Amino acid sequence: MACQAEMPAGCHAEAHSAKAALTDNWIVSTLLLIGLWGHWLGGIVTADTFETPRKGGKPIQTVALGGCSIVLAMTAIALANGLLGNAEWPAKLREPSVVVHLVIAVAALPLTVVQLARRKGDFLHRTIGYVWCGLLFGGALVSFLIHELTGGFSPPHLFAIMTVIAIPWIIYAARTRRRKTHRNLVLLMAYTQILAGVLTFIPERHSIGDLFWVIWS
Repeated sequence: MACQAEMPAGCHAEAHSAKAALTDNWIVSTLLLIGLWGHWLGGIVTADTFETPRKGGKPIQTVALGGCSIVLAMTAIALANGLLGNAEWPAKLREPSVVVHLVIAVAALPLTVVQLARRKGDFLHRTIGYVWCGLLFGGALVSFLIHELTGGFSPPHLFAIMTVIAIPWIIYAARTRRRKTHRNLVLLMAYTQILAGVLTFIPERHSIGDLFWVIWS
């Protein structure tokens, strides 16, 4: 309030600069994600047969599991800080569309960890997989109601478009036994979750990340 009363021009300039920096972060990250998609799709479109991974899994799956686990742990700490009153909930997290998107994202993340960690192909894997797909698809649709950066379509919505395309493909590949395609797409979604999580925890975003970084403030 004091800043608004004494230096309104400076405050507006600072807010504009922060918003521009955030937009730049999203644009760069989205371009990287598109590049990742392009790299993966080159192998996915011809992957109609499945090669059983060696015992212990492949490094790319191990990295995805580790990354999702770290994002999950940071999210749990952030939510605990908010629920225990150690930090004030950002105003943005009171918006209905943001709350719904956050709840879905938080629900999907541990399922990603479980699916990457446990055995594949059994009844439980398929059941969790359908729930996971439904959560990611629903979260992507809800994200179109969030207009944080530009007031309209913005770089984060490309994440949602990619998810809306990938989820039906994941289900189709599983049902038609294109297991390698299925696996690659699931890993791609896992890395998308990691990237979205990293961007969410950028300090001073007035989002759930603020609830996490308060422990060092």
